[in-house]
Amino acid sequence: MYILNEKDYIRSVLASKKKPEDLSIGYLIVLTAKYYYIHNENIEKEQLVKIVTNKISDMMIYGYQEYKWIRKIEKVCDIFYDNEKDKKSNKKEEINEKDKQLRELKYVPIYQ
Repeated sequence: MYILNEKDYIRSVLASKKKPEDLSIGYLIVLTAKYYYIHNENIEKEQLVKIVTNKISDMMIYGYQEYKWIRKIEKVCDIFYDNEKDKKSNKKEEINEKDKQLRELKYVPIYQ
């Protein structure tokens, strides 16, 4: 299944509180976590896990048991926060590299 507009799709699924037949629970977890993370990037990981867990539980999915899916929810939420850490560390490395180059230029002897 291809979803062209994930934001509108997951919004309609969350509003209806019913899981579509052609959507797996795993992908529903990914879309839900992505939706809430994008709308509030300042949210803590634990809060995101609680929100996703509550939204999935509210759908009353046949066969869904929280203890079986909590690891999947935590892993999905970790992915968003790990990617954010990688972006921040890359920016720091770029700044440090530029700063190092500027220091080298500053101490280059000038001959007349």
